[in-house]
Amino acid sequence: MPHERKSSSDSEFLDVLKGSVLASVEFVRDYAQLRFDGPCLTVYYMPHVQSGGVDLAWGQKGYCDALCACIGHKVEDTKVTDEEIIVVINQTVLRIGLLDNEYGGRGPEAIMFENESGKIWVV
Repeated sequence: MPHERKSSSDSEFLDVLKGSVLASVEFVRDYAQLRFDGPCLTVYYMPHVQSGGVDLAWGQKGYCDALCACIGHKVEDTKVTDEEIIVVINQTVLRIGLLDNEYGGRGPEAIMFENESGKIWVV
């Protein structure tokens, strides 16, 4: 299976998500998987969820509901900066930190993205 390490300046790999529908959110111990119609975004640091003027972090009341409310809706936009990945779904902004202090330094990666053909990118 092809595997490619990307820098945060290489954002085109997430462009395939635009227009995709979020099919499921899977919470797996200390990380989550966001499954779209084919692609899968594994996040090793739970994203901040900004919806309706509220910013929710993992563990806060309403967090899981706000994230799961994106299921069934299309990705409107994606953006990658040196500090974070942003995914916008149904006017809800998911912010995934890329800095070591954001995701606890549990490993060398913040995210793993697998497209429909099985190609994997790691940031």
